[in-house]
Amino acid sequence: MKSFAPIWFFLLSFVTTPLMGQSDSLSYKRQKAIFFTTAGVTYAGSLSALSYTWYSKYDKAGFHWFNDNKEWLQMDKCGHSFSAYQLSSALFRGFEYAGYSRKNALIYASLSSQIAMASIEVFDGFSAKWGASWGDLLANLSGTSLFTIQKALGDEQWIIPKFSFLRSDYYTYRPDALGSTLSENILKDYNGQTYWLSFPLQRIHQKIPGWICLSIGYGANGLISGNQTIPNGQVEEINFERYRQYYLSADINFSAIKTNNKILKSLFKTINILKLPFPAFELSQRKITGHLLCF
Repeated sequence: MKSFAPIWFFLLSFVTTPLMGQSDSLSYKRQKAIFFTTAGVTYAGSLSALSYTWYSKYDKAGFHWFNDNKEWLQMDKCGHSFSAYQLSSALFRGFEYAGYSRKNALIYASLSSQIAMASIEVFDGFSAKWGASWGDLLANLSGTSLFTIQKALGDEQWIIPKFSFLRSDYYTYRPDALGSTLSENILKDYNGQTYWLSFPLQRIHQKIPGWICLSIGYGANGLISGNQTIPNGQVEEINFERYRQYYLSADINFSAIKTNNKILKSLFKTINILKLPFPAFELSQRKITGHLLCF
């Protein structure tokens, strides 16, 4: 289990960077200073916080690899891909704000996001409890590539990764692994997470408003450990059925809503990482279930 706390701190910082100091009177030299200072402080601070609050609790070991590709029904890989996409998007806006050309901003954002995400694998590689995962690195690359390829082809994103969360009850069985508070649950409890790919329908027909999306989601249930085996001494008598969940729903692409208000534009870009509750169909356990609202 890995925490994505530094990635979220990264994301929030870079999303708001252009809004904090953007002014016609600012030279690109000063904007670069703002951007790189914010980036450096955020990167160093978030990794230091992660090392102190998370990895310091576990024994260290020599750098090693660990194959965790079959764990958590790949929900952790979805988290890596989603985080890499959002980080690439935020960094791209940051590099553009700092005065880099579109091409260079895209290249630097892609490389920077991969380096930042790989930092977590370095921590894992030196932890006796885990190990660096090539599966995580591939998931990181998939998220960055999804953003980079689409951005290289045009301004609009045809596929928009999103996230939603509804607190589950599973964390009560293993709060050490799934978190004991709501903020920890959002990051750690895969049972409550759903990852979505939203497709603006205007790409299919120009008369459809650009903010209307069709969304496909993936989630999982019954996960209180990485695999079916529960660690010794921890709820050994509990054995929940583990299963995948697939969703079909509607969504809103906030970035397609037209406004001249700079604050609203930045707000729309920020909240566009979230999938709004809408009616949905769920396919799981070989049956289809309808939901009036799906989170």
